[in-house]
Amino acid sequence: MVPYPLPLEKPPVDVKLLERDLRALAASQPVETAVQIYLCRDPWQAIRNALPRESTVIVGGRKHWWLPSGEQRLAGVLRRDGHHVIFLSLQAA
Repeated sequence: MVPYPLPLEKPPVDVKLLERDLRALAASQPVETAVQIYLCRDPWQAIRNALPRESTVIVGGRKHWWLPSGEQRLAGVLRRDGHHVIFLSLQAA
Protein backbone atom coordinates (compact mmCIF):
# COMPACT_ATOMS: atom_id res chain seq x y z
CA MET A 1 0.00 0.00 0.00
CA VAL A 2 1.35 3.40 -0.98
CA PRO A 3 0.30 6.22 1.37
CA TYR A 4 -1.42 9.22 -0.22
CA PRO A 5 1.39 11.74 0.30
CA LEU A 6 3.57 9.66 -2.06
CA PRO A 7 3.06 9.19 -5.79
CA LEU A 8 1.69 5.71 -6.54
CA GLU A 9 4.81 4.87 -8.57
CA LYS A 10 7.11 5.83 -5.64
CA PRO A 11 6.25 3.42 -2.78
CA PRO A 12 8.05 3.64 0.58
CA VAL A 13 9.70 0.24 -0.02
CA ASP A 14 12.11 -1.01 -2.67
CA VAL A 15 9.78 -3.04 -4.91
CA LYS A 16 12.62 -4.94 -6.62
CA LEU A 17 13.98 -6.06 -3.24
CA LEU A 18 10.51 -7.06 -2.06
CA GLU A 19 9.89 -8.99 -5.26
CA ARG A 20 13.24 -10.80 -4.96
CA ASP A 21 12.53 -11.81 -1.35
CA LEU A 22 8.98 -12.97 -2.14
CA ARG A 23 10.14 -14.98 -5.16
CA ALA A 24 12.79 -16.69 -3.02
CA LEU A 25 10.14 -17.53 -0.41
CA ALA A 26 7.76 -18.84 -3.10
CA ALA A 27 10.51 -20.96 -4.69
CA SER A 28 11.11 -22.70 -1.37
CA GLN A 29 7.48 -23.87 -1.10
CA PRO A 30 6.35 -27.37 -2.15
CA VAL A 31 3.40 -25.97 -4.17
CA GLU A 32 3.44 -23.88 -7.32
CA THR A 33 3.38 -20.25 -6.24
CA ALA A 34 3.28 -17.04 -8.26
CA VAL A 35 4.28 -13.61 -6.99
CA GLN A 36 2.48 -10.48 -8.18
CA ILE A 37 2.97 -7.10 -6.55
CA TYR A 38 0.26 -4.47 -6.87
CA LEU A 39 0.93 -0.87 -5.88
CA CYS A 40 -2.31 0.54 -4.56
CA ARG A 41 -4.00 2.92 -2.14
CA ASP A 42 -6.68 0.46 -1.00
CA PRO A 43 -5.37 -3.11 -0.55
CA TRP A 44 -8.84 -4.67 -0.26
CA GLN A 45 -9.93 -3.12 -3.54
CA ALA A 46 -6.68 -4.20 -5.21
CA ILE A 47 -7.28 -7.80 -4.09
CA ARG A 48 -10.87 -7.67 -5.30
CA ASN A 49 -9.80 -6.29 -8.70
CA ALA A 50 -6.95 -8.80 -9.11
CA LEU A 51 -8.97 -11.97 -8.45
CA PRO A 52 -10.64 -13.76 -11.34
CA ARG A 53 -14.35 -14.53 -10.89
CA GLU A 54 -15.20 -17.32 -8.45
CA SER A 55 -11.60 -17.69 -7.24
CA THR A 56 -10.74 -19.97 -4.35
CA VAL A 57 -9.09 -17.81 -1.70
CA ILE A 58 -7.43 -18.80 1.57
CA VAL A 59 -7.42 -16.04 4.19
CA GLY A 60 -5.48 -16.55 7.40
CA GLY A 61 -5.93 -14.48 10.51
CA ARG A 62 -7.09 -14.24 14.07
CA LYS A 63 -10.70 -15.12 14.74
CA HIS A 64 -12.46 -13.05 17.40
CA TRP A 65 -15.93 -13.87 18.70
CA TRP A 66 -16.66 -10.35 19.96
CA LEU A 67 -15.66 -8.36 16.88
CA PRO A 68 -14.63 -9.61 13.44
CA SER A 69 -10.94 -9.15 12.69
CA GLY A 70 -9.83 -7.37 9.52
CA GLU A 71 -9.10 -10.74 7.98
CA GLN A 72 -12.59 -12.01 8.84
CA ARG A 73 -14.12 -8.89 7.28
CA LEU A 74 -12.00 -9.38 4.12
CA ALA A 75 -13.16 -13.02 3.91
CA GLY A 76 -16.78 -11.84 4.16
CA VAL A 77 -16.33 -9.22 1.43
CA LEU A 78 -14.74 -11.80 -0.88
CA ARG A 79 -17.57 -14.29 -0.20
CA ARG A 80 -20.12 -11.60 -1.07
CA ASP A 81 -18.18 -10.98 -4.29
CA GLY A 82 -18.81 -14.65 -5.19
CA HIS A 83 -15.43 -16.17 -4.32
CA HIS A 84 -14.94 -19.46 -2.51
CA VAL A 85 -13.21 -18.49 0.72
CA ILE A 86 -11.47 -20.69 3.28
CA PHE A 87 -10.69 -18.90 6.52
CA LEU A 88 -7.79 -20.35 8.52
CA SER A 89 -7.89 -19.28 12.13
CA LEU A 90 -4.35 -18.70 13.35
CA GLN A 91 -3.57 -19.27 17.02
CA ALA A 92 -1.19 -17.07 18.99
CA ALA A 93 2.23 -18.70 19.41
